[in-house]
Amino acid sequence: MIKSLSLTNFRKHGELDLKFQEEGQLVLINGKNGVGKTSILEAITFALYGEGRAGRKNLDMLVKRGAELEGMSVEMSFTLGQDLYRIHRRRDGKNSTAVLYVNDSPLVEGALGVTAEITALLGMDSQGFKLAVVAQQKDLDGLSSVRPAERAQMITRLLRLDVLTKAKDEANATFRKEREIFKELQTLSLLDSPKSDLQQLKTDLQTASLELSNSSQNLQTLKDSYATLEPVNARWVEANVAHQVAVSNFHKIESELKEIQNEYARLVVPQELPQLNSDINQLSQKIVKVENEIAQAELYQKTVEQSRIVNQDIISLEKKMLTKQNELKALPSFSQDLEQNYNNLLTAIKESDATLLKLQKDLTLASQLELDLTLKLKNNQNAEGLCEHCGQNISPQHQANQAKELNDQLAANNEILLKLRSELSLLEADRKQYSNQEAEFTQAINENKIATLTSKNLTEQIKELHLRILTLNKQLANNPAKLPVGTLEELYEEKTNLATLASKLQRNLDYNQKREQILSTKLKLQVNQISLESKLSLAKEELTAKLPNPQLQEEYENLKTLSEKIEQENLILTHWTAQMAKIQEQITSQEVALSKSLIREQARNQHQLNAINNANAATLLLDVSEKLAQEIRPLLEANVSNLLTLMSEDRFTQVQLSEEYEVTVLDDEKFRPLSELSGGEIDLVALALRLALADVVSSRHGSGGAGFLILDECFASQDQERRSTILSALRNLKTSYHQIFLVSHVENMEDYVDQVISISLNADRSETEIICS
Repeated sequence: MIKSLSLTNFRKHGELDLKFQEEGQLVLINGKNGVGKTSILEAITFALYGEGRAGRKNLDMLVKRGAELEGMSVEMSFTLGQDLYRIHRRRDGKNSTAVLYVNDSPLVEGALGVTAEITALLGMDSQGFKLAVVAQQKDLDGLSSVRPAERAQMITRLLRLDVLTKAKDEANATFRKEREIFKELQTLSLLDSPKSDLQQLKTDLQTASLELSNSSQNLQTLKDSYATLEPVNARWVEANVAHQVAVSNFHKIESELKEIQNEYARLVVPQELPQLNSDINQLSQKIVKVENEIAQAELYQKTVEQSRIVNQDIISLEKKMLTKQNELKALPSFSQDLEQNYNNLLTAIKESDATLLKLQKDLTLASQLELDLTLKLKNNQNAEGLCEHCGQNISPQHQANQAKELNDQLAANNEILLKLRSELSLLEADRKQYSNQEAEFTQAINENKIATLTSKNLTEQIKELHLRILTLNKQLANNPAKLPVGTLEELYEEKTNLATLASKLQRNLDYNQKREQILSTKLKLQVNQISLESKLSLAKEELTAKLPNPQLQEEYENLKTLSEKIEQENLILTHWTAQMAKIQEQITSQEVALSKSLIREQARNQHQLNAINNANAATLLLDVSEKLAQEIRPLLEANVSNLLTLMSEDRFTQVQLSEEYEVTVLDDEKFRPLSELSGGEIDLVALALRLALADVVSSRHGSGGAGFLILDECFASQDQERRSTILSALRNLKTSYHQIFLVSHVENMEDYVDQVISISLNADRSETEIICS
């Protein structure tokens, strides 16, 4: 009997603490669909077996959304016999923990250990528990309304006889598979071709070995002759290199000479233009003088025009100057020691960086030394012969001494490494602090520089405004007269005439200067052409002198002929080497084929034996399944009759089950089919059959059962009268089931039960609300 159930972050339930009444047989869990009714029953299964609806898959889905970091826990207490048991299970991330207490003393710890202990206490695993304790409406409807074959299949599943059927089907499948493999191996053994004569292959191998030896001797003789003539190759290469250098030099000079000749031919010297009498410098001076006179005239004319608005400009400038002075007074002041403190910090950072660099170098050297010592230690373990360090014979004692010395050096180096890493960590922390201070100083200095620059700019602007005001005041003091009309136009005309003459004179100067450059370039090309013609004559003489002599060429041809013979002999040697490998491969293939044939014969015999064993196992399992079905049906009839007698208050006292588990009920001294009963009576019989199946499952597990029953949504299809009949009948099962949990969203059932647990969701549907009455 379940005494209490506490949930934390399980499915929709954040916190839930339920206490069940001692004498409360019928416990109703009601509420609308989707509020978490079935989750309470799922929590019972999780507490007992550590499983959810899908077994042990997707256990993370049991944790309330948003509470993944807090984790989920379920605690349940129940009585079994005279003992009080309490289970506490938790789920944190991917880890599950569990503890089982008996009479407040720890009994078992660990998720798997608690599940195994519960399985032993109840006499059933999680699958058996679900079949024996949990009944759903689909089970009741199936037992009373489906076709006979489907009903037989359902009852077989509920009685867990499908395990035998599955084992029988697997044995038959294995039998067929092993039989097919045996047939294939039998066919392969018939297809084995007769093996070639291994002795003939070995004779061919000896012949190829003799040919290979002869070819190796011929090749060595040719290589000796080639070694005698090999210096000729070096002299030939040297002569050819010298000749190629001479050829390259000749072509290079020839190409340069041709390029200069083409460039000289492309140059055309233009005719010389006559000289003009005017001087460009004098014209430039006259133009400057006229431009100055024009500027002065324009300035006089503008100042007269602007005199009307000078007073307004002076007033505007004075206002601007007053604004700039106020801005200058509002600028912040900074400490004079800021730059000095920042320089001191930079010095400290520089020293810290130097120390950090030295530590990093020392750490690199120590790490490299650690790798060298480790490699030496490994080489010492595999060393043989003479020691590469001391020249002594390497004995076990010598190896041990070397290993001890290297291990001591390695330990000392590890201490240095630890010390260096510690110092480096401290220094990096200081360097990080320096970097933060540097950023703060940099920001302050930048702000100081901005303020200084702003102050300087404001001062300059004020000074400029003051000067402009003075200048305007001076302009007001002078009242220049207007220039006579026509004076400025005459100056413009004079400037235009002078500019035209200067432009013409400049074009003549540029033209003559370009002509002089072309003449100079042609002269240089003539000099280079004469020089290259002389170099080309010398290169041609050198080209003739660098030709290889006929005797060296003849010796080189003999060397090439000898090289070709060596290449041919190498081909012969390669042929016989490949022939030997091919023959050896054939010998190995024949030996492997013989070995595989023996292995295939052994495998064929083993698969034949497996097929026979599985055929016998399938037959045996079929016999066991039929025998169990024959034994269970009378037991099931008796259980249904007893339960129906209690639930119907002695109206129905006996039932009969056909081979297809079709139920007939004794009524008025006549066995009637279910079709002749009322709807409520049919539901009563179906429920009795389902409970009898649960009893059979419990008894087959060697246990008296869990002592409670769960009916999940078994009242949705019944009317009020039929529900009343079923609930009244359930009260007659007090001796078999001390607790019956009724999960339903159907209304108006509260008056028929002992305890009501109402579940609803709050306004934002984030938490469940529980009312127990």
